[in-house]
Amino acid sequence: MKSPSPAKPVEHRIVAAPIAAPQSTFLGASSFFGIDFVTPTSVSKHFASGLPLRQLEHSSEDNALVYEIVCPEKHITRRFYVALAAQAAKAIAEMPLLRPIEWRGQQDLLNIRTVNKGSPSNAAVIYTRGSESSTPCSRCQRGLGPFVRCITAQGPRGEVVGFGACSSCIWSAQPHLCTLRDDREYLASKNETHRARSLSLKKAPKPTRVPSKSSTRSFPTLKAFMKEIAPYQDDPKVIRAARDAVRGALTTLNKCLATLEAASRKDLAEDELSSDGWNEFR
Repeated sequence: MKSPSPAKPVEHRIVAAPIAAPQSTFLGASSFFGIDFVTPTSVSKHFASGLPLRQLEHSSEDNALVYEIVCPEKHITRRFYVALAAQAAKAIAEMPLLRPIEWRGQQDLLNIRTVNKGSPSNAAVIYTRGSESSTPCSRCQRGLGPFVRCITAQGPRGEVVGFGACSSCIWSAQPHLCTLRDDREYLASKNETHRARSLSLKKAPKPTRVPSKSSTRSFPTLKAFMKEIAPYQDDPKVIRAARDAVRGALTTLNKCLATLEAASRKDLAEDELSSDGWNEFR
């Protein structure tokens, strides 16, 4: 009597299907293939780190669809959704997909990052829907940031994230260091425009406590900002961008100082104080 033959091991394969590009705007839609799941052993040789899990379900209207290249040699991409919080990023997400996320590599290996909510998600939407800059920002020229290209994006009504900084600088939460940033910031609201609010001026309640010395000492964030700028002291573009950012902060600080000095003068009428200084900080 013959003994039963051992069961053959189950072979797990990836079934790839052509990506259905939204409105035929996805760059290279005919040559890229999309998958929702990648086994660690199938394409792990292409990664400098592990392959992070992705959100595959479109659970809310605040999620945006993106693609990422997971196997350049076989032109395989993976689709997933990122959760957005910024109104400007949601507006940019309305734009058509133009390209997949192209992760920067390390020694011919992809360094695929975890895309958390916040700056990384905003950066992913900007990269997949924006325009490539003909002259990359100084940080992208140095090879900093997670993406291959230097991409900026505007929403349908001119909305920008991080003053129009590129996706790599936004990913790193350093839009102030991007030499492509603008001096203006537009965040889309539900009404698509910013409407002036009519505020009823009321007598402000007295503070319940006196501010502590630790809360009134010089701002430690300014020192941290200068330490962050120090390595780029020989780059005029970065220095100019940092100078403009400090000028904007100084304008706000001067307004704060003027309002507080006015409030410290007992001879100033209360209604004049409310209408002159405090409205801007309400």
